[in-house]
Amino acid sequence: MTLASAPAAPSLPERPYATLAPYFAQLFEPRGIRRWFVGASGLVSAAGLRTGRHLDVGAGTCRYSRYWTRAGFQSVCLDLLHQMLVRARLGGTEGRLHRVCGSLDCLRATPTFDLVTAIDDVVAYVGAQDGSLDAFLGQLGRRLRPGGLFLFDFITPAGRRRYTFRNSRAIESGRIVADSRGRFDEAARTLSVDLTLETPDHVARERHVMRLYDVEEIEVALRRHGFEVVVVTDLYDGAGVSFQAGQPSYDVLARRG
Repeated sequence: MTLASAPAAPSLPERPYATLAPYFAQLFEPRGIRRWFVGASGLVSAAGLRTGRHLDVGAGTCRYSRYWTRAGFQSVCLDLLHQMLVRARLGGTEGRLHRVCGSLDCLRATPTFDLVTAIDDVVAYVGAQDGSLDAFLGQLGRRLRPGGLFLFDFITPAGRRRYTFRNSRAIESGRIVADSRGRFDEAARTLSVDLTLETPDHVARERHVMRLYDVEEIEVALRRHGFEVVVVTDLYDGAGVSFQAGQPSYDVLARRG
């Protein structure tokens, strides 16, 4: 008598972005970043800062950081994944862009930076971790000089569907397909995203968990940690500074007191 083979155990999710890293730029083309930077740098300049030391938290492949560096800032790109940082394009940065693999704990806990940025949903990710947004802002405040600026974006509950998609791109060795499915927990305000990535030689599954915030929550958290909100806007929404209630995401510029 032959026993039927037991079904294979489902594979555990891999670390977010660990498998996605080599294909990130191909699946998520950096459209609109130059326009975003023009608006962002305009806000920072209007707030009195035109150069200085810049920290980019969750920098990934440094695709945003490069613009600040080319504008004259000394940039430190901080990310948890070496797989992302190693793919940074350093052309034109003239030695002013430095990459650090790790968390804020890896940096000196003294007011060092004039500008901190956290773009591409970094706040949503840290908000879902132990200690939540409060712990992150507390750590950040110790590394930003008094009067320094913090620029970041965040997702609202209205943006809960942006992580349900299917992307497919042809590459030299075949095709890559990303199938993403998000589930929103209304009570916890968390978005759990299951991403299946098919590459020519591998199928990977990643789970991303993010905390979504409304504008009032963000403003209250910032004030609690000694930040003054300078502006809430949407830098991808055409020219100029704009604010419309109920948007999927926003950009915030805040000043440390």
